[in-house]
Amino acid sequence: MKSVEISRVADIPSEIIWDEMKHFDRVLRWVPGGSESTISVKGKGVGAIRDINLITQGYVQHELIAYSDTDLSFSYKLTDGKPVGMQDYVVVAKIIPINSNKSEIRWSGKVESDKRLNEDDVAEALSVALNNMITGLIALFIKFIGKGCDRKSDAGEETVGWFPLFGVTHCSDEELDEINRIRGK
Repeated sequence: MKSVEISRVADIPSEIIWDEMKHFDRVLRWVPGGSESTISVKGKGVGAIRDINLITQGYVQHELIAYSDTDLSFSYKLTDGKPVGMQDYVVVAKIIPINSNKSEIRWSGKVESDKRLNEDDVAEALSVALNNMITGLIALFIKFIGKGCDRKSDAGEETVGWFPLFGVTHCSDEELDEINRIRGK
């Protein structure tokens, strides 16, 4: 088995990232090709199984094997499918708060390749996939910043567009609807 680790620091509070990332059924919101892919989840919490048909990789099935709101982390393993020649893998996702407005997003994993393939190449493919997930998560939040939504709190004096964790916003109704959609509200 080969080990890989990808991490990136983002100017996004850990609780905001975790609020999106912790949901085992939301991965298609921030992976490449997610809007053209499908997901179903059976069960809740540790032991839950998700079946994903990715337009980019085909069918994969994961089992949630660890979860901690306290540590802002979860882990899952491959239980069916062989994306890009991966025979087996276990992945750990973790958010590490740096300060109140900055976090490290870390994804690590161990992968075993199909014996017909080069294990280094398969480990690199997992690294690329994990990096794409980090990029997708960050992009999910940054797209709102780029639209001019001012999320600075005004000490509760202003009520226009109030949104928990984001503070007072001056987003359009459509932008707030999109934020609510992402947050599952």
